Amino acid sequence: MKKLILCTRLLSFVLLLQANVGFASEPNDIATALSNLMSQVRHKEHPRSCISDAQLKNTDPKQVLAALAPYEKDEDRRVRRMAYFYEVRLARVHANPEIKQEVVKRLVEGLFTGSSEQATEWLLSFTEQDFNEASKTMIREAMARAYPGRSTVLICGVANIQEELPRLKELLIDEPNYMANRSPVTSPDAHIMWSYTVGWAARLARARMGVKEDIEKCIELVKTAEKDSFNIVVVHLLKDIAYIRQPEAIDYLRQYLNSDRRLAPTNPGNIGEPVANYVMNFIAESLDNYPIERREVRNYSEQEIELCRKWMSKQTEWKIIR
Repeated sequence: MKKLILCTRLLSFVLLLQANVGFASEPNDIATALSNLMSQVRHKEHPRSCISDAQLKNTDPKQVLAALAPYEKDEDRRVRRMAYFYEVRLARVHANPEIKQEVVKRLVEGLFTGSSEQATEWLLSFTEQDFNEASKTMIREAMARAYPGRSTVLICGVANIQEELPRLKELLIDEPNYMANRSPVTSPDAHIMWSYTVGWAARLARARMGVKEDIEKCIELVKTAEKDSFNIVVVHLLKDIAYIRQPEAIDYLRQYLNSDRRLAPTNPGNIGEPVANYVMNFIAESLDNYPIERREVRNYSEQEIELCRKWMSKQTEWKIIR
């Protein structure tokens, strides 16, 4: 009987150890796990030792950031990307302003040094409170260059650096005039080439910072573009409108949510994707109390879309994520 009890306890202990493999909580374990992971990435192996959100959440985030820092400068771009990827995940699982600000600062550095190819995409998912003075200083310095890039301008808008409004105004273009003076381009989106310019990014950034004339101009230009290509507006330009994060922009997106129109099918004979299904992600990213969470795969049901339509119709004020 005693042997049976002993065996039972031993088995329970072994099972407990197995259940906790890969979920270490000590800093050294995290450092080892990251070292193993980066080694696999460097040798182009499929990562076998991924670190879970639970492990990140149960570990001192400062220790994780310290362990990740050397990989940001790695010669292998895949290793650098993985380092930033885990930093962004760390910021999401820890509701800690200091950690978020540190991650954003590192992403801003990665953007301006060229060490992070996805820095812009990740930075656009943060809010103005996540940009500390060090981050804003780097952005101001980049804005002072003769030709700041679109990424710099868009991130400036997210950080809400109001003193850069005059500089952003200098970068604006007259979009219709810009197109009128361009050489003909044989492209399905030739009529919205202005949307790829730094000038358009500057208008979006000013709109995000609350400049009414630029909010109105952005919406007006998108409405005009819809006459030429509905698909391109939905797929390309509505994301820009969502970036603005102002009440007028949310109201405009709601029109598409309420629409029963579909995108033109990519293959003849197929049914195009519902516009409402497409715009769900943009609104979910913009409102912090939206009833349906954003999904990487846009597989929203008709019932979920209808739920969101009814919910939006009842709102008297938008709680916008900025």
